[in-house]
Amino acid sequence: HLVAWSFLKIFGSLWSLPALISGLFVSFIFASVLPYAEKLFIYISNNFLYATIYNAKDTFQRLINNIIAIIDLQTLARMITSAISSTFNVTKSAVVITKNKFRIAEATGFDKKTSNTFRALTPILSKARGVILSDELSDDSARAETLKQFFFMTQAKVIIPLLARDQTLGCIVVGQKQGDRLFTHEDILLLDTLSKQA
Repeated sequence: HLVAWSFLKIFGSLWSLPALISGLFVSFIFASVLPYAEKLFIYISNNFLYATIYNAKDTFQRLINNIIAIIDLQTLARMITSAISSTFNVTKSAVVITKNKFRIAEATGFDKKTSNTFRALTPILSKARGVILSDELSDDSARAETLKQFFFMTQAKVIIPLLARDQTLGCIVVGQKQGDRLFTHEDILLLDTLSKQA
């Protein structure tokens, strides 16, 4: 409205040739300045008008991160191995953490000597994005050979990577089902869902 009123005062009409040419230049200037003005207004409103909201959000996010870190990993690992053992009726299960520092958080049915065998999984797990089954390793790559050796030495059947935000935190290793039963497609889907809940 201000531009139209100014053109009426200056040119006497909005439809005169000088008014139309001036309007064209004003529209180009307005279109080029608008994104910068918008960024400036967003910056001012976020940093001065809504600063307390964002500070509270950051504070609560830090609190949540601290609470998650306080959860006892040993208890959580024990619950996971217990649930897997009873649900799938398996002979062995373990939770292995590879993020930051390698450690076997909980293991049921595995020998204490297998720690170094578990450690060999660390470089393989960094690229794993789904459930790894011992029966489905068919290629002759170095990765497949390392996994075949791991499965042979530990008598494990399934490795479930624990993923969080596209990072591998560790894995769950599951042994043979009792009675030599095979893992079903539904079992694998359930284990895959578990891997994404880390």
